Amino acid sequence: MNFRSATLVAGSISLVSAAILVIIGLITGAIEPAIAAFGLVFFYMATTFHMLKFSALLMAGAALIAGVFYLVLGRDIGALLHSAGRITYLPALIIVLSVFRTAAQNAPIINVAGRYIVNQPPSRRYLLLTGGANVLCVLLNVGGFALLHEIGIRAVRQGKNKSKRTIEIQDRRITRATIVGFSSTFFWSPFGLSLNLCLAFLPGTTWLGFAPIGIAISIVFISIGWFLDRLEKASGNSTVPEPEKGGAKALLGMLLMMLMLTGAAVLGEKVFRIPLQAVILIIIPLFAFLWAMAAKFPEKEAFSDAGNLAVKAFRQLPMIANEVAILTAASCLGLLVAGLLPPEFVIQIMSQAEHSPSILGAGIVLTIFSLAIVGVNPMVPATAILTAAVSTDIQISAHFLMAAIIIGWASAMTISPTTATIAIASSRLNKNPFRVGLIWNGLFGCCAVAAGVLLMFLWA
Repeated sequence: MNFRSATLVAGSISLVSAAILVIIGLITGAIEPAIAAFGLVFFYMATTFHMLKFSALLMAGAALIAGVFYLVLGRDIGALLHSAGRITYLPALIIVLSVFRTAAQNAPIINVAGRYIVNQPPSRRYLLLTGGANVLCVLLNVGGFALLHEIGIRAVRQGKNKSKRTIEIQDRRITRATIVGFSSTFFWSPFGLSLNLCLAFLPGTTWLGFAPIGIAISIVFISIGWFLDRLEKASGNSTVPEPEKGGAKALLGMLLMMLMLTGAAVLGEKVFRIPLQAVILIIIPLFAFLWAMAAKFPEKEAFSDAGNLAVKAFRQLPMIANEVAILTAASCLGLLVAGLLPPEFVIQIMSQAEHSPSILGAGIVLTIFSLAIVGVNPMVPATAILTAAVSTDIQISAHFLMAAIIIGWASAMTISPTTATIAIASSRLNKNPFRVGLIWNGLFGCCAVAAGVLLMFLWA
């Protein structure tokens, strides 16, 4: 084993240790394990530095510069560490989701379900794509989006005698539907990053408390996309692919898997009386190992398959370096930006917002969305807003604040060239990310934001 391989192994060990410390911190309520986990995540980032892409390096560099300014200006280090402890849950979630993705790789049920969703007539395709994205992306996060989008784009190119215009229209409709489906999970998924970030910062909030609101908003979000899809010009291709054999059963199986995973997490919270976030970090890898064993049960190989999954998942931990780096750096940057703002300015803004919550909510939606258009990761303003809200103890409904942040964030995911969804889609299509994001989805993003602003005024 050479030096680089040894450092990667050490980094992977530190990442697993960080996830364990986060679980301990959540169960005990102590902040020290989370702070220690934060240091281990940074050690992992250092060991995988040579694997980081430009976007991750840019985000990390911006966070580093902001950190230097924070120290030079003499801001409160203790407050920063206390807030930093909250965001360590997000890289821990990425770690356990990577175990589940490893178990799901090349699983026949996922590929069959994906082809069944895509190979539908245009009249049914949008709703099945968005619905299927909700199932796959809850289980596999952005990996579910990448899989479903890949299957869809591949299916488009399997047809014969298609014009460039037909392929362009079908690419656009499939891409929009999968992106909207993935983004809609932000409102309700117990395993989603945006919702968990809000839950980590806002004390007293729970997934069960916000889920009904989030599901209602996600239905509106998907409906806007459906209406725009109905207005889309027909591609001129009347050929409908053959339905995937066993596709409906595979999709139903995926849906049941999602319900079992979510139900087990909620039940674990009630039975063991520990935070839902801690249960999620425990139940996801456990579910992945049970899935691996179920394929060979009751044969003896079932246990060896679970062991092979553990080894494979550990070896693939360096592959999530960019996800972890962008997530951690963006969260840190948001914390630092909030801390760099003059306290008097933050207090003045938040105190005025208490008297006009509708303006605050609309402003949050528009700010996150607008900054995303110019390349600012939505997590940066979201973390800054949450930090400011907590530090000033603003007397506004936590659910109202969560809805505003997630509406802006989910809408930004459909258009911003810096988000994972647009990056994956534009890379697969070999098109400019601004074309895939702003041109293809710009109208949807603006309509979603307009609906979000209207909701803020109606709610307030």
